[in-house]
Amino acid sequence: MNDFDYDVLQKKRIARNAKYQKKGSRSKGCRLPDDNLTPAQRKALNGPTKTYKLGGPMDWSTFRSMPDDLQREYLKKLIDRFHVSDGLLGEMFGVNQSTVGRIRSELGLTNVGRRRAKQEQRNTFYTWCAGGAGTEEPTVEQIPPEPEPENAPNPEPAPAPMPAAKVVSGAFTVSGTADEALELLRMMFRDDHRAGTFTLTYTYEEDDHEPA
Repeated sequence: MNDFDYDVLQKKRIARNAKYQKKGSRSKGCRLPDDNLTPAQRKALNGPTKTYKLGGPMDWSTFRSMPDDLQREYLKKLIDRFHVSDGLLGEMFGVNQSTVGRIRSELGLTNVGRRRAKQEQRNTFYTWCAGGAGTEEPTVEQIPPEPEPENAPNPEPAPAPMPAAKVVSGAFTVSGTADEALELLRMMFRDDHRAGTFTLTYTYEEDDHEPA
């Protein structure tokens, strides 16, 4: 069979099947298997419907019955909101913290769950688990910065960082009373905890205040 004869054969098949199409005003419509079912029978064809409350505490069995994407979303919200660790989550779920850590890793949350919550955050989490009030997420109000006044003085430049060099030895002469010299030395060597050898050489100046 050449290409021309094959093309003619295909067109004949299409024309023959066209009469079985349902179209136009004479069409009786397309019926579905559930057209004659009652609403209760149609509802029975669907699977069971489950409702999950992601905004409240839940036990371990309820948590594990959720799809993986909902489990991941639930854990991430608790960690971001309360900074809870695997141990605190385990207390709520009633399981060991190692179990929470394993499931958390399986859900792809490998970089969270090891935070250490502050005492205030722990108390807030416990109150939330008990169904207490006052655990709503805070609303952050962004306040625009105040405009700087015209002709405002330029801020002082930040001091230059201290060089890495340090004093290892030296010699100097201090002039003044013994108390003043001692105070100056104390200020010079304050907060310097390095061990060293110190040699003190002193000479009193002649004055007229010697006791008779």
